[in-house]
Amino acid sequence: MKKNHFLPIFFVALGSLLWMSCGNRKSIRESFRTSTEDNAAAELESSVIVDALNATARQGGQKTDSLGAWLPSCATATLDTTVSPRTLTIDFGSTNCLCSNWDGKNRRGKLIATWTGRYRDAGTVITHRSENYFVDDNKLVWNHTATNNGVGNNGNVTFTVKAENCSYETPEGTITWNSTRTREWTQGYSTLSPSDDTYIITGSASGKNRQGDDYTITIDEGLKKNIGCRWLVSGKLTLKSDEKERKLDYGDGTCDNKAILTYNNRTYQINLK
Repeated sequence: MKKNHFLPIFFVALGSLLWMSCGNRKSIRESFRTSTEDNAAAELESSVIVDALNATARQGGQKTDSLGAWLPSCATATLDTTVSPRTLTIDFGSTNCLCSNWDGKNRRGKLIATWTGRYRDAGTVITHRSENYFVDDNKLVWNHTATNNGVGNNGNVTFTVKAENCSYETPEGTITWNSTRTREWTQGYSTLSPSDDTYIITGSASGKNRQGDDYTITIDEGLKKNIGCRWLVSGKLTLKSDEKERKLDYGDGTCDNKAILTYNNRTYQINLK
């Protein structure tokens, strides 16, 4: 599979790890574990969105790709290269569309991406946004912009990624966030296959949790994303809210759904959904 240099690879992760506060009916251990697992699921959804846009763009608007980012028969993809910026729309319809060979979740609404130039070209601006988009009946409002900064001092291409006025609605409340991050393309740039691409993500985010409390997120050790793996494989971040601090460690580089949550000098293993 060759990378189409006229169609960008839409690899831009969600602007932050979303944090859901503890419920009064749960133990501290259970509530922190559940909250972090739920928010990691939102982080994962961002990668799913990106893979879908990425694969469909490379295939010129078709709905299959060797990376496994399959679109179901109930979704349509439209690629318009006659306009500037170029536009790709994936429409899951107005009723739930089951992505059975993808991840088993229901989706509805639209994902829309635009780009001003080639993915590899310095100065190219890529935008992603959602339109009335739901995952298992939870609404995700997604507004991202990525700018290719060109090759840096270390010889790698970097992107500045901004998320503005994003939100995730759940039955327990709505989380909001804004973020500014840097994505460094550390592996795979010299090959034509996207499966060996690796990115390191650094930066910070802020917003309000489902109870309306302010929070901040700081990446302490760059989050590593291999395009061939569903989950983040390593990296550490710190979340602060209500004068409390939680830390999340994504592991040693192994492609798995495990992460370690640390709170109040205690550690808990969580499963990323």
